[in-house]
Amino acid sequence: MSPRTLSSVLPAGDPAPVDERPAPAVRIVPAEDALAGRLGHTTRQALDRIREQSHDSPPTLDHWERLADSAYAGFARTAMEAAAARAAAIQAGDIPYAADKAFTPEEVAALGRACRVALLRDEPWLPELFERLLPAIAVAPTPARTLPSQALLFELARSAQEFPTPEAAAALRAVRGVVRHAGVPKQLDRNLKRIDAALSERPEVAFRLPDLGFGPDGVRRVPFGEYEARITVGDDVTLTWHRPDGRESRGVPAAIRRDRAARLAELRELVKRTRAHLATLTRALEAALLGEAGQPYGRWRAEQAEHPIGRPLTERLLWEVEVAPGQWRAGLPVEGGRRFIDAAGEPWAAAEEDAVIRLWHPARSTPEEIRSWRDHLTERQIRQPFAQVFREIYVVGPAEREAPGCSTRYAARTLRFRALYALMKTRGWEPVMLGPWDGGDEGEATRVIAGRGWRGRLFLEYADPARQEDLATTGRVRFERRTEDGWREVAPAEVPPTVFSELMRDVDLFVAAASTN
Repeated sequence: MSPRTLSSVLPAGDPAPVDERPAPAVRIVPAEDALAGRLGHTTRQALDRIREQSHDSPPTLDHWERLADSAYAGFARTAMEAAAARAAAIQAGDIPYAADKAFTPEEVAALGRACRVALLRDEPWLPELFERLLPAIAVAPTPARTLPSQALLFELARSAQEFPTPEAAAALRAVRGVVRHAGVPKQLDRNLKRIDAALSERPEVAFRLPDLGFGPDGVRRVPFGEYEARITVGDDVTLTWHRPDGRESRGVPAAIRRDRAARLAELRELVKRTRAHLATLTRALEAALLGEAGQPYGRWRAEQAEHPIGRPLTERLLWEVEVAPGQWRAGLPVEGGRRFIDAAGEPWAAAEEDAVIRLWHPARSTPEEIRSWRDHLTERQIRQPFAQVFREIYVVGPAEREAPGCSTRYAARTLRFRALYALMKTRGWEPVMLGPWDGGDEGEATRVIAGRGWRGRLFLEYADPARQEDLATTGRVRFERRTEDGWREVAPAEVPPTVFSELMRDVDLFVAAASTN
């Protein structure tokens, strides 16, 4: 679905209301209502279904696609621009500031719909708008630790969970670093975990990286009078200063701090932006470990392996190329992905541009191959951006092969519930609330992975409420595959090795970190 230019679909704004707040150029909710009356029957039905927000019957991707392929796309841009204009007016003092009152609940809901449509269409104007809008709604124009609109910030983050883009993730990471409210960063961290995982389900956008002016060597050089600033992408993003003779200066030269403070601030902001994109790519790559399909080798090389930001990550990860139907060969990329090195140190090259490449996962490999790669990375002193070659592996055991549809490997463990709940949030699980109330004695936590095609379910029971600390007892782990009719439970032996390993890795972490022992 390609973005397109549409004429404005918004009616003229009404006179200013009497609440002493100047009316913005666009009244968002009336504009959406007016547009809804002009939509075709099928599209109007899709919008009505989306507006209902029913938990029992949530809107499907088809509903969102119908809306995105209509005149609503024009409303989406105009509404988002109106939100950015109002937020800017609050920051400038043209609209009186009140904590979390910049937008009404109805406006927040409408802007969430507009944002989801723009994200689904992958609109080219959206990244720049995010960079203007998010800081303006996340930081008060006064020294207060409140926000102009915490509600809208979280709604936009939820929108990016459903239809993620790397630019949205990077913008949320950047604003997470400047928000003053103590509780907001924790919620944004949870949103970002889910966005990063969901990015692996949109391979057409997941690994897209911006052009920030870096050279092929991963260095951006910026002259500052007689000095040269160098931003280098490697394990991290570093900023260094160099004298005319090439020697590195310790810290920022005093003359630059004194005379070029504005340009120095811009440079430091570029470092933050680059780090945000690097973090987004790292998390998306880890989520992509479960991918079975892969992507075309030529596109991977152009968008990741040769990109100055992506290359340092790409060349520290192990990849495998389908060299024949069903046959995969693993290697570490070098020379921007034009060649690979095998575990013995021998070079080889992918033969075809349309060959399929994917991240290597140890659960798909033999113990001998895993040992060889671990020795190879240790010898070359390669530190991977996340655990891949040294990743813990969990395989189906004899008892689980005979089980009707579950694993009891980690059953009957007593855990500290608050610690367990927090861990589940960080690992992308949907936890259950347990406690001494009606219906709080048992429940299940779930995690959907692998392109939303598989789901793990961990059953939990609330332990003795007479204890001073809330405790939970673990039960069975069950596995389900998504079908046209919903979720169907399958035996552990039928679960793909990578899916089984990753879900059991999580449960093992929960047991180890939240145990009462």
